[in-house]
Amino acid sequence: MSIRPRSEKLVWIIIGFMLFAGEVYVIDQEHIKQDNDHEAVMDRQQTQFAATMREFFKTNKNENGNFGKLLDKESDTFNGMKRNTRDMENALTGGDSYVIVMPIWVSDPITAEFPLMVSVAGKNTMYDVTIEMQEGDINAQYMASHMKEYLVS
Repeated sequence: MSIRPRSEKLVWIIIGFMLFAGEVYVIDQEHIKQDNDHEAVMDRQQTQFAATMREFFKTNKNENGNFGKLLDKESDTFNGMKRNTRDMENALTGGDSYVIVMPIWVSDPITAEFPLMVSVAGKNTMYDVTIEMQEGDINAQYMASHMKEYLVS
């Protein structure tokens, strides 16, 4: 192994530093070039998009908004179908309608007969309504008193 003078070491250090600086410069120039190319592509895409939108609005304007009218028509058709489906469902199930069974108050508490009046509250017809009643002792006086309170209030 030979001993090298200090000046030779210094020369190698300077050469290494120059190679390092050159590499950093080349990498920096490549990044600048890539950024410029990317910016040019983005500008070209933006220009093409703006031209496409101008053409779209021009075409739509020339057709007097037929596409928008078509969408409105389809939306109206869909809403009509929803309405018809809801009406059909309400007709089959009775919708918000309900049956009211109300005893009619009779002035003769001795017979203890209470005829029932059945009616439907709501706009839909009710089908297949089942009313279940249980037979048992009836306190006519008690029932009559509650009916009187109901009719008075």
